Amino acid sequence: AQGFDVCLDDRKMSPGVKFKDLDLLGFPLRIIVGRNAKDGIVEFSHRGVDGREDVPASEIASKLT
Repeated sequence: AQGFDVCLDDRKMSPGVKFKDLDLLGFPLRIIVGRNAKDGIVEFSHRGVDGREDVPASEIASKLT
């Protein structure tokens, strides 16, 4: 609805394999919906920048712009 192109990787593979594939395909941003999703928190990371950031899911669209 906000005009973002998204790739949902729901394959039954380890996270490391999925992350490597995304890097090989050149995706610059990664949003991980993991264990903290039940609390409304997702992990955000940018390719080429060390570290990750926990972000409220309601605010993730503002991180992408």
